[in-house]
Amino acid sequence: MFRGGLFTRFFLDDGVAGTPEWVALDGVRVDAFADRLRAIYAPFPTALKPSEATTEQDLIFPILEALGWEFLTQVAAGAGKERDKPDALLFASPDAKARASAKRREPERYPFAAVVAEHKAWRIDLDRAGSGDGSAPASQMLRYLRSAEDLSEGAIRWGMLTNGRVWRLYSTRARSKAEGFLEIDLAAALGIFDAAPEATVEAREHALRLFLLFFGRDAFLPTGRDGRSFLDDALALGRRYEAQVTADLSRAVFEKVFPDLVRALARADPDAAPNNPAWRDAVKDSALILLYRL
Repeated sequence: MFRGGLFTRFFLDDGVAGTPEWVALDGVRVDAFADRLRAIYAPFPTALKPSEATTEQDLIFPILEALGWEFLTQVAAGAGKERDKPDALLFASPDAKARASAKRREPERYPFAAVVAEHKAWRIDLDRAGSGDGSAPASQMLRYLRSAEDLSEGAIRWGMLTNGRVWRLYSTRARSKAEGFLEIDLAAALGIFDAAPEATVEAREHALRLFLLFFGRDAFLPTGRDGRSFLDDALALGRRYEAQVTADLSRAVFEKVFPDLVRALARADPDAAPNNPAWRDAVKDSALILLYRL
């Protein structure tokens, strides 16, 4: 129900549970949020292949409001016919939205926003090229995010892309631009609309908590003396967690698995020659090849 390379699976499965924000996310709030989202999804006409406009008005905007966002729609990123025009800019407060709205030139509204958002019709494939300029929605999102970062002088570092069911969070600081997102299948997390039958209640609740925590407005607010947000800290913590997991795995492999594998291959060799250095090197090389193939 969630994937992407912005955060490691290890961090999303385990490491995030150690953050104060996750601990503070009590079950009552999560249940109330889930009930609100289900009420939004309930009347949505999925069987009629709703258009992008219908998906946006009846599904995406209400979900953004449930996440605490203020927004302005169709804010141009430049002048002329070739200008980019993302579907929305998301603001962390009514004041930020009001200050942006006071600007006559639309590109001057970007420095007050926290997120640039792009919306697609219900269940449109986010990685497949479609109509318009022929680019995939994911490529379009990356272009909008680069432009928004420039126009906002670095204030916008995050992008959201959604088709109403699948929601993606992009970051300008992702190591991999193509896979540098966090994707959550919100409908599956809620247990509706083709939810994975093998998903447990616990797995769905975990994915829903991730959605509320990582896509909600509060995650983008600066906290503490250094002005960092939860997402800033999560990126840094996720990379430290990744480094720790990698180090632990490396120790396990080369201090335990590799020696055991060498001994097993040596014992199984009918032509063993323990006193022959070339044979010993060959066994180690074979063990190393097998280890990396595994």
